[in-house]
Amino acid sequence: MNRKFPICLMLGALLTSILFSCNEEDNSDELTVYSNSVVISAFSLQENGNVMDNLDTVFFTIDLDRGLIYNADSLPMGVDVSNLKVNMTYAESASAEFHVTNGKWMRDTVFKYNSEDSIDFTGDVKFKILSMDMSNEKTYTIKVNVHQIEPDTLYWSRFARRDLPSFTAPKDQKTVQLQDKLYCFIQDEKGYVMSVTSDIFANQWEKTRVELPFTPLLQSFMATDEALFILDSDKALYTSTDGLTWTSCGLSWYSIIGSYNNTLLGVIKEGDVYKHAQYPESEGFVSTEVPEDFPIEGVSQMVKLESRWAVSDQKLMIGGVLANGNYCKHTWGYDGSVWGIISRVEATLGQLKGITLIPYYCTYLDSETLNSFSEPLLLAMGGELSDGTRVDVVSMSIDNGLTWTVANECLQLPEYIEPFSFAQAFVVDKTFTESRGMSDTWVEMQTKLPASMRISSRAIKPITTWECPYVYLIGGVNEHGILYNNIWQGVINRLTFKPLY
Repeated sequence: MNRKFPICLMLGALLTSILFSCNEEDNSDELTVYSNSVVISAFSLQENGNVMDNLDTVFFTIDLDRGLIYNADSLPMGVDVSNLKVNMTYAESASAEFHVTNGKWMRDTVFKYNSEDSIDFTGDVKFKILSMDMSNEKTYTIKVNVHQIEPDTLYWSRFARRDLPSFTAPKDQKTVQLQDKLYCFIQDEKGYVMSVTSDIFANQWEKTRVELPFTPLLQSFMATDEALFILDSDKALYTSTDGLTWTSCGLSWYSIIGSYNNTLLGVIKEGDVYKHAQYPESEGFVSTEVPEDFPIEGVSQMVKLESRWAVSDQKLMIGGVLANGNYCKHTWGYDGSVWGIISRVEATLGQLKGITLIPYYCTYLDSETLNSFSEPLLLAMGGELSDGTRVDVVSMSIDNGLTWTVANECLQLPEYIEPFSFAQAFVVDKTFTESRGMSDTWVEMQTKLPASMRISSRAIKPITTWECPYVYLIGGVNEHGILYNNIWQGVINRLTFKPLY
């Protein structure tokens, strides 16, 4: 979300003869003095509905130190900026001229400012102002920025794609998160590999060949808040704190479903009856038979929901295989003690197993205020139908799994990511630091004024760093059960742009 602060108007009202502005290259209290005779105190585009609605409300920063005028929040992709009129406020001057080069139709043009003249902002635009007494001159670079990429697209970079962290060609894998690390358990051509990273952005994995006294079922690999768990081929349950040394829990489970805080959740089978299981068992827990429409295996990752209304943490999962062999058609939720059906999903998602569930965001630009927004949502992608077909449509829920719809086109997977099931996804924040370059990452103007001349503002301090959530999509198998040797990195483009406040 962006808020517009009338910096330029404040400057015009406060200063009559001189303007003090901080030099961003110097963090000291030294002030740079500018003559008011060459200061542009206001700049805006004129209304033009043929170009874009509310064009005249686009906010422009005036950076006196660097002689820059620009819109930090770029216009939507595709907006034509080759014929725009502007409004500017500055003192009476001896001359005030635009110099435009390399534009779409202004190749090398010089003309005096007139609010009725159109300017070609596809080129390099400079504005030169000379004071009335000819003692001061200043040149401004004016940039009307337009997004060069679709900002609300969930973009999966081919250049950021990586192989799975194995020593030889991987045959199977499962990745989980334990605290601040990702653990990727891989079976390759020569055995088993445990790869661990706390910096997936740098693709820095610590890979260790693991010798196990049992044959693990990699798809049962799971993490609670404090430990790792896995089943072996005889369905015996094992635990570890580092993925290298494993200890038997002395239990036999049919499957591992997920985790809730420090409790492992699963299913046991007694005769022909499937029952809920916990490890360690909470006080008062009684293993009861699972409902006939509860999945006993093949479920999505369990995702924690953020809700200010819930008394306890809520987690949910979708899809999976029922005891009768059919596929689950519900979203199931768990609050630490009770399982419950949240919604029916077969009409939108289909009845699937191996779905990838991701808590993420959608972004959009308000066409009236030109403010950008982000909203949390759940994304469901991939999965396998009962006939073995992989789903290639991404679905979304904006109400914590109560209802599902086909996701917007900008959230669909690109053609170069082939249909899959049983992939894992993790959302990891990356810290961005401001850049002084004129790109989609901007530096805000800081105006340093004497205390007696300052006006209280909602902006406490300029933003220099911010967190951007990236999605990592790991592994997955095709319709023949062959593992994809892929780690994909995705992000909604708008989330990489510097917030304006």
